[in-house]
Amino acid sequence: MTGDKLYELFSLLYNKELSDLFSEFKLEIRKQLPDSIIKLLPVSYNNNDLLEELYQAEFKKINVNNRMVLLDSFANLDLKVGLGAATSTSAQTPSQKLQLWGLEATSKAQGLAKRVLGYGHESIAEQARTTFGMMCSMVTYHQQIRHRLSENHREKLESLILDSDRDVCLPPTIKESIFKEDFLSLVRQFKKFRIYLYKKYNLDKILPFLLNCDQIKLIIATNARIDIEMLAERICRNAQWEIRELSTKKLKQLRELSNILYEKALPSCVYGKCKEGKLTCGKQQQMRKEWRS
Repeated sequence: MTGDKLYELFSLLYNKELSDLFSEFKLEIRKQLPDSIIKLLPVSYNNNDLLEELYQAEFKKINVNNRMVLLDSFANLDLKVGLGAATSTSAQTPSQKLQLWGLEATSKAQGLAKRVLGYGHESIAEQARTTFGMMCSMVTYHQQIRHRLSENHREKLESLILDSDRDVCLPPTIKESIFKEDFLSLVRQFKKFRIYLYKKYNLDKILPFLLNCDQIKLIIATNARIDIEMLAERICRNAQWEIRELSTKKLKQLRELSNILYEKALPSCVYGKCKEGKLTCGKQQQMRKEWRS
C-alpha cells in the first residue's frame, strides 16, 4: 500500500463518527506498523463538521415538498461550453474569442455547442456544472451514489435519526393500499425505539436500524456530461419509480438553464431504438410524445 492510500485509510478509521465501528481493526493494523510510521498518520480526524457547516444553509432548502432543488450553477452554461469547444482547437484565449464574437457571443456559442455535441464530442459538456439538493429514500440514495460519477455529500445520519417527525417515502403501492396507516404506525414505533437506542448507545450501534423508507438529504455536484449519462438511464420507465421521478424533475430544471446541453439527456427510445431488448416497456411512442413535443 502506498503512503497516500495508508493516510486515507487512517483518516477513515479515525473519523469521529466511525471510530467505534473500526476499533478492533485499528488495533490490529497498528500492530503491523512501526511507531515511526504511525507518528506520521492522522489519529484524530473529522472533516464532517466543516462540511456540515458549509452545506447547512443548503440543507435547509431541501424538504419533503421540494425534494430536488437547484442550488447553484455556472452562469450561462451554453456560453461556457461553446467557449470551451471554440478554444480547444484554437490559439485564441476565451477572452479573445468573446471579444471577437461581441454581442452575438451567446448565440454563436449555442450554435457551436449544438454542432460539436452532434458530432459526439460530449467532453465539452464538462465545462458546465450544477449543484442540486436532493431528498430521497435510502433505497434511492444508494442508487444515486452507485454511479460514482457525481460529487455527493449527505447529511449526517445522526440528523436523520433524530428528526423523528420527518416523513418517510411511501411507494405508490403502499400509499394507495389499505395497509398505509398500519405501515406508518409501525414506522413511528420504530423511530421511537431507535431514538431510545441512540440515547443509550453510540451512533454506530443503531445504524442497522435505518429504514429503507427513511428520507435523507444530499448535495449533488455534477457536470453536464455526467448528468446526460445518468439521466438517460434514470428517466427510463424501467428505472426504479422514485429515482425516475426525481430525475425527471431535475431534467426539467436543467432544461431551463440550457435546452441544447440537455436535449439528449433521455432514454435511447426517445430519439432512436430502445436498449432494453425483451425488457422494453413498450411505450416508446408515449415517451417521444412526452419529451419531443
